[in-house]
Amino acid sequence: MKVLIAGAAGRLGRVLSRELPREHELMLGDVRPLDDPRFVPLDVTDVGQVRETVARCEAIIHLSIADAPSLGGTGSLRYAEAALRVHVAGAHNVLRAAADFGGKRVVYASSISAVQGYPAHEMVTSEHRHLGGGVYGITKGFGEELCRMFHRDRGLPVVILRLGHVYFEELQQDKRPSPQPWWVHEKDVARAFALALAAETPRYALVHIVGDNPGGHWDLKAARDLFGWRPLYGFGPDGIPRKLPGSLTSS
Repeated sequence: MKVLIAGAAGRLGRVLSRELPREHELMLGDVRPLDDPRFVPLDVTDVGQVRETVARCEAIIHLSIADAPSLGGTGSLRYAEAALRVHVAGAHNVLRAAADFGGKRVVYASSISAVQGYPAHEMVTSEHRHLGGGVYGITKGFGEELCRMFHRDRGLPVVILRLGHVYFEELQQDKRPSPQPWWVHEKDVARAFALALAAETPRYALVHIVGDNPGGHWDLKAARDLFGWRPLYGFGPDGIPRKLPGSLTSS
C-alpha cells in the first residue's frame, strides 16, 4: 500500500519510516526537508499541496503538529496560533482531501492529552469525548471531532490512536523525568500504526495506545479487541522499559 506519512520529519515519523512493514511504499511528507528519496514537500496548511499529495497515495498517517520549542513553548500565543492552524485547519485539509479522493484510510495520531481533563480515578474509555488540558490537548481533541465528522458525513475510514507519551530509544533516557503512567514504547506505537493500516474493519475506531504501567487509567480493551494490539513493554520505577511477560511470543 502507498502510505503518506504527514509529519514524517518528527521523531515519531522517523520511527514509523523505519518500523512500518516493508510491503508499504512510503511517502514522507513534511515542511522540513528530509535526505530521503521518499520525501515529498508537504505543508498541511496549504490546501493545494495537501490535495496534490493525497491524490497520489492510498492511505494517510497524520502526525503533523506545531513545533512548540521553536514557537516559545506550549504556553505562548505564537504556539496557540500555530496549533490551531496545524492541528485543526491542517487536519481538516488532510481529511477533506482523503474523502474527496475516494475515501482513503486515515490513521490519525491523537494524544491522551485530549482527555487529560478527566480525573485520575476515572477509567477513560474509547467512548470518552475529548476533555483536554492546555492548547495541545484541546486542539488534538478538535482533530478527533473532525475525524468523527468526516466518517459520519462522508463515510471516511478513520482510526484515531490516542497516544501516550512516546519513549524514544534514541534519546538519553537518564535525562528523562521519572516514569509516568502515560509512557508508551516507540515499538508499541509503531505496531499500533501498522495494525491500524492493515485492518479493513472497523471503518471508524478510537483506541488508546499506552504502556501497561502502574497508575494508568486508559482502557486498552478496544485496541486489543479491534486490532489485536496490546503493549509489549512496560516501565518500572527506574524508567527503564522492560518486555512484559509473554511479549516474546506476541504478535
